[in-house]
Amino acid sequence: MAKISELQDSKYFVPMAFSALSAIVVLAIKAYAYAVTNSQAIFADFMESLLHIGIVGITSLSLWYAAKPPDREHRYGHGKAAYFSAAFEGLLVLFTGGATLYNAFNSLFRGFTPHNLEMGALLVVVVIVINAVMSYYLIRRGKDLNNIALQSHGYHIQTDMWTSMGVVISLFATWMTGYSWVDSIVGAFLALWILYTGGQVCLQAYQGLMERIDEDVHATVLALLENAVDEKLIEDFHQLRHRRVNDVIWIEVHLLFDGKLTLNEVHRRATVLEVRLIESFPADQVNVMTHLEPTKHLEAHPVNHPDREKPPI
Repeated sequence: MAKISELQDSKYFVPMAFSALSAIVVLAIKAYAYAVTNSQAIFADFMESLLHIGIVGITSLSLWYAAKPPDREHRYGHGKAAYFSAAFEGLLVLFTGGATLYNAFNSLFRGFTPHNLEMGALLVVVVIVINAVMSYYLIRRGKDLNNIALQSHGYHIQTDMWTSMGVVISLFATWMTGYSWVDSIVGAFLALWILYTGGQVCLQAYQGLMERIDEDVHATVLALLENAVDEKLIEDFHQLRHRRVNDVIWIEVHLLFDGKLTLNEVHRRATVLEVRLIESFPADQVNVMTHLEPTKHLEAHPVNHPDREKPPI
């Protein structure tokens, strides 16, 4: 387990602490709103927030673990733990969407009569404001840190916000028309939206685990290498590989030099290029590994390696 001091020093502690606090406040408001209205839409929203409390704990632990530095057993660090957390969170969102869809159809056929709709709508509006602020903050912070767990957590809260907006619409429509089934229909559409969001989160986690190419990183690295060739800093390059895990980037490339250059000069040029690569990603931790070769060594490697191939869109 993490020590409190370790969590407090983490750049993820503050956003997750705010998230946990807001989740407790939101849960309490929804519980009270359901108690005074007997609205099935609010009940479904309450259940989503109850699930959210557990997700906050899971995400916090995964962020702590992912931030641990490389060790003897994990030479590339622990960053991929964040992708597992995102995948699990996406599955929970899918489960919540399915349960909400079931609840909507169940209430439609069994029939429920909500009351005190004005009070319930006002309480849910307060929830919407809290979740809107938190989701924006977490998504923005997650993008700044290039952390998928924070982003997916923010999108989950955003889903909760949209669900709550649907609840308000449902309560208003039910109050205006007097038809309690309107609440169930709106709930069913919201459930489908939740299912879509959960699917997107799972897809993003899958792409991260499979190390799908980061197109922005590839374009930047490729431009720097080709510029180095144009200015004769290097003769050529091949065997280019790179991957991103949250805010950490690994770049591997073989650099070709004129065989007449001294070892000191070759090393100096390689260092210049490595520094350029690192400085091109100021918000990330960049690890560059270069292998230095004479130009005549080119034929020793596969000719079909996609060094300059444009990444898929």
